[in-house]
Amino acid sequence: MVSSPAADPLMVRRLLRAPLSRVFAAWTTPADLTRWFGPRGWAVAAAAVDLRPGGGYQFQLHLPGDGATMSLRGLYREVAAPSRLSFTWRTEGAPISFGVTLVTVDFAAKDGHTEVRITHGGFKLPEIRDGHGEAWNASLDNLAALLASEPRP
Repeated sequence: MVSSPAADPLMVRRLLRAPLSRVFAAWTTPADLTRWFGPRGWAVAAAAVDLRPGGGYQFQLHLPGDGATMSLRGLYREVAAPSRLSFTWRTEGAPISFGVTLVTVDFAAKDGHTEVRITHGGFKLPEIRDGHGEAWNASLDNLAALLASEPRP
């Protein structure tokens, strides 16, 4: 049996107009996550976060169209506030199962803004990786809009 090689990791980078502490909080606070996380048309109905190495997170997502739901969950491998998060990623009830992958998010202050670098690896197929790239970019668009609507300190 021949196994296909894994797809290269997905890398997404974005500069957000908000301080580092605020951007990190948006990634780690359930109330914030329900306001921005997910691709266009999706909604986070509930989010739970146990922010510590070995702690878990879970999002209950409503998909567009028929309103089907799926869960996204994983375990935090690294929590280094406010500069890095690393966590496993798996879905339940998704239209396509792709196994467990690993997400690492690096945050860096840049002249009053925050650079976010997402590395999402472990995909078996480039098509699945690329679909996640679209979803991450849409989520970051949502996050940028949320942060832009808030008063600047």
